[in-house]
Amino acid sequence: MRQYAVRRFLLLVPTLFGVTLLVAALVRLLPGTVVDIIVAESGGQIDRAEVERRLGLDRSFPEFYADWVWGVVRGDFGQRFRGGGEVLDDLADRIPVTLELGIFAMLVALAIAVPVGVLAAVRQDSPVDYVARSFAVSAIALPTFWLGTLAVVFIPKLFGKSLPVFYHHFWDDPVENLKQMWVPAVILGAAISGSIMRLVRSQMLEVLRQDYIRTAWAKGLRERAVVMRHALRNALIPIVTIIGLQVPVLVGGSVVMESIFVLPGMGRLLMEALFMRDYPLVLGINLVVAAFIVVANLVVDLTYGYLDPRVRMA
Repeated sequence: MRQYAVRRFLLLVPTLFGVTLLVAALVRLLPGTVVDIIVAESGGQIDRAEVERRLGLDRSFPEFYADWVWGVVRGDFGQRFRGGGEVLDDLADRIPVTLELGIFAMLVALAIAVPVGVLAAVRQDSPVDYVARSFAVSAIALPTFWLGTLAVVFIPKLFGKSLPVFYHHFWDDPVENLKQMWVPAVILGAAISGSIMRLVRSQMLEVLRQDYIRTAWAKGLRERAVVMRHALRNALIPIVTIIGLQVPVLVGGSVVMESIFVLPGMGRLLMEALFMRDYPLVLGINLVVAAFIVVANLVVDLTYGYLDPRVRMA
């Protein structure tokens, strides 16, 4: 198990390096630069060459990227092009918001997907199964930005009270924080619950057809014991994988939810950084997001290897 964990961990560094290199190249290819924005805002009163020199954009792309990587290795993510603040400080302020939204959304998704998927498998081809499958397809098909917009429009009309606009940190005011978080978390969690639910249902159906399940039924065990103790425990192994694969979906969904519900998270900050062509901030955000994703996949791989010895022996 230790060798398996070391092999998986060693793949993190080249993965993060490749992601940041690709993002840095794509950002530099975007039309327009932060220099164009600064010069335009000044009405042409600022010398363009001086701005490029001050921001370090007079260097070639390899020099710029190598300097940024060396700074990250030393714990220095650089300074924002606009405002001059430390990128690391901005990330430290925004990461907890995105993490909170992602954790709540995943809890909502699992709370919906696992029990409904199990019930749909146990009651195969019943009205419950048809409703569950219809919900899963709808959850996958309906875009989160559309559902979020509907929530912003109709919740105030239905309850006579608008959604909170000003963000409150959980430790400062838990009640106000949850008031602002629960709607985007439910929408995002319901959206990703569809694919998890379908996998839970299919895995449960496969396990319920196994010989040892028939033996459990023949022994006279109660339905709850057969389903929960024997079937569900074995069906959950492949489900661990798809939970890890939903992390990028959560990150992408958080960009939309944070923009719609005015949450000061990394997704909203990324949109602002891209609009302003703030390269150090864009690279810092993408590095953190990529780290979240690869670490989540590492945890999934290790969990899968722990649950299934055949994986870690391969």
